[in-house]
Amino acid sequence: MANFKHIKVVSLFSGLFLITSMAIGENDNTPPDVLNACSQCHQHTGNAAIPGWPPLNTMTKQQIISKLKGHRNQIVPDSMMSKVTFELTDQQIEDIADYYSAQEDISQQPIRVITPGN
Repeated sequence: MANFKHIKVVSLFSGLFLITSMAIGENDNTPPDVLNACSQCHQHTGNAAIPGWPPLNTMTKQQIISKLKGHRNQIVPDSMMSKVTFELTDQQIEDIADYYSAQEDISQQPIRVITPGN
């Protein structure tokens, strides 16, 4: 009987851990692993690291999906993005779009200057 109680307790805690993990995962805005390639030029914030390149955090999810699939399908031949996107799956593109479309556009926010004594 003691073993049965032990199994019930372990099962209960395992279930609670699983439910808690799922709930945390739903609200977490952790970048998908595939984002490492994107962030080299677009940073994790979505702001372009190179002047003139598009900031992804100002686009909608659908715009990002459309652009990534367009590059993957070589609608823009010989683009740098075609080389980056050619192996992306639809799910990876969706994950990238979910992440970047949820980022705040900080490109137009004023820069706060800190001076000694303030």
